[in-house]
Amino acid sequence: LAKRNAAIPGLRLWWADVERRLKLNRTLETCFGRRLHFFGRLEGEELRSAIAFEPQSTVGDVCNAMFIELSKDPANYWPVLTTHDEIVLETKAENANEAATRMLEASRIPLALRPNVEPLIIPIEIKTGPNWRDTEEWKP
Repeated sequence: LAKRNAAIPGLRLWWADVERRLKLNRTLETCFGRRLHFFGRLEGEELRSAIAFEPQSTVGDVCNAMFIELSKDPANYWPVLTTHDEIVLETKAENANEAATRMLEASRIPLALRPNVEPLIIPIEIKTGPNWRDTEEWKP
């Protein structure tokens, strides 16, 4: 924990801010407007769940938004699966570059995490291959 705090100095400040907001109204809200109310004691597991809520919910919402966008015009690729932090497209081998490029475009969702802070665009990793086991990193 000490190594993580040293590597990411703002982490403790963020945790303290989450705890402060919870004590204020027991509610957290993501940049997508998703709200979660916390009814338990603000310690231990409940506090860990609260700290995890914003990043985990936001990543899930970004994946869902990408999946919807990629489903609008699936000319040469088809979105087939979304998990917590992954989207799988199917396409013919000759269309892999087009599908990967389109996925990269769909991922460029600016997230206004805090007022007066530049929006965040979550970087993504794209792999292509004939199956999940035999994939290679795709570079634009």
